[in-house]
Amino acid sequence: MQPTGPEAPIVLVKWYDYSKWLLERVENFPKSQRFVLGQRLAGQAMDVMDLLVEGSMVVANFGRRPLHYYL
Repeated sequence: MQPTGPEAPIVLVKWYDYSKWLLERVENFPKSQRFVLGQRLAGQAMDVMDLLVEGSMVVANFGRRPLHYYL
């Protein structure tokens, strides 16, 4: 399910689209590369997605203030 709505940051939507595209390409890798390179690519893409989701939750909870405001 693609993140939508006014609360979804555009970078999150774009990364979701990119990750979906990337995972579709990884499925077409040769078997020997799919489990080595493909797994690493997919894992890194999901790590970035996790960070973007976490960041969007922080923005939703605290508002859109500069990072130095919280330091």
